[in-house]
Amino acid sequence: MRSLASHQRKSLLVARATLVRTRLRLSNRIRGLLKPFGLRLGRVPAGRLEQKVRELAADRPVLLAALEPLLAIRGRLIVEIGRLDGKLLASARDDAVVRRLMTIPGVGALTARAFTAVVDDPRRFKRSSDLGAYPGLVPRRWPSGQQGQSGRITRCGDGMLRHLLYECANTILAILKKPCALKAWAEALAARIGARKARVALARKLATLMHRLWVREETFAWPETRSGSAARAASERPSAHACKAAQTATGRPPKRGSGAARVMCRGGPADQAGDLARTLPRPPG
Repeated sequence: MRSLASHQRKSLLVARATLVRTRLRLSNRIRGLLKPFGLRLGRVPAGRLEQKVRELAADRPVLLAALEPLLAIRGRLIVEIGRLDGKLLASARDDAVVRRLMTIPGVGALTARAFTAVVDDPRRFKRSSDLGAYPGLVPRRWPSGQQGQSGRITRCGDGMLRHLLYECANTILAILKKPCALKAWAEALAARIGARKARVALARKLATLMHRLWVREETFAWPETRSGSAARAASERPSAHACKAAQTATGRPPKRGSGAARVMCRGGPADQAGDLARTLPRPPG
């Protein structure tokens, strides 16, 4: 059973989702009232919608009078949504778990906050793979004898968390440009089973990954780029000057594969005479 603190954290998310849905319905209703008069808004930014509506309905006072209260309520909704967003971002900055989860590609403050609020205690789940079933992201199973049939996802559990995880998966596949193993895996899966199923599978994998990072208190490790790996390999390449200095200090070359040899033959600022002398083992006797 989830704690009261978990329900309190989720209340902000539920209130915000309700305001966002109401704003969307009002925007669609405004468009519907303009359509019979041949007035179309088209694709307009949310911040300029009210100005565009007033410009289109300027010569129709009756229509404008009907739209005025809708525009006023929509403007108030935008203000309240912004206020809730500020509270959610402030709470995310003060929560170390949320900040760690936000290191995952595609996961923002809203999704990370919703995940911690819904899961509440990661110890409730023995395995991270169980998180896929909790928001209803696993397929239904119909066992029949020795064979089992799979259907659509169960859609059980928290619908808001399921929706947010799906949106994160869509962001990774459609928007993310940085090379990432998650995106490569999902793209290969989409080529075999289709984009929609791949998004659901990626959302399920994100839930598993978020639980694993939460339990281990780790952050997401981005893979090194090719240029970064090449630069690190070049920096770790044996330095002839360093090896020669080490041989002069001891009278014998460093043993191949020893820890001291690896430190001495590593290029970079550590290849100074004093540092090299300190890394050498003392001669016997």
